[in-house]
Amino acid sequence: MRDQAFWYSLDNAAKIFPAVINDEIISVFRFSVVLKHKVHISSLFAAVRTIESRFPYYKVLLKRGFFWYYLESACFLIPVVVDDRMPCRRFDKEGPLLRILVADNRISVEFSHMLTGRERCTGFFQNLAGPVFNKSTHRSAS
Repeated sequence: MRDQAFWYSLDNAAKIFPAVINDEIISVFRFSVVLKHKVHISSLFAAVRTIESRFPYYKVLLKRGFFWYYLESACFLIPVVVDDRMPCRRFDKEGPLLRILVADNRISVEFSHMLTGRERCTGFFQNLAGPVFNKSTHRSAS
């Protein structure tokens, strides 16, 4: 018996986004936290790998069904990239619908509105940033 769903339907608010996304309408939002000290990449990667299993809904790809779009479970590592480009860039329709960005002392997570809204992503963000913040402050004190 599987402990995860194979696919998820888009909620009513998200159903419009696949049809209207273009170069001007990107449907991406961003959460960021700025720490007092530089982010240790190893701590960030460890936090990401730890929380991935707790948030399987975020490890999905957008697929086109016969009548509607849906989200299909996928096996990929949540991308962690250097934050050196324009914020809130459009997501590739073939790829993940979130990305984690890091630059010096800032951690950002960008989500597609098709994946989640502000309320649901705060738990993910807190679980990601909390361990990194704790390790950063612990290392700076020693």
